[in-house]
Amino acid sequence: MNQRHPNLNNIISANANFSYMLLINTKVTIGNAYIYGEYICYYVFMYVICFISQFAKKDG
Repeated sequence: MNQRHPNLNNIISANANFSYMLLINTKVTIGNAYIYGEYICYYVFMYVICFISQFAKKDG
């Protein structure tokens, strides 16, 4: 498993699963925690997009 680059699909799906779990957990809590959870999911998603774009630039 000596891949030079991690599989981008795995990264995307792992982050999607994490965000989905985070969303489910925040739905269980009360009040503003749900909105806060939505914000975290958005932040994580934007981070992943930035990471992938940097990754693509390095790949050339």
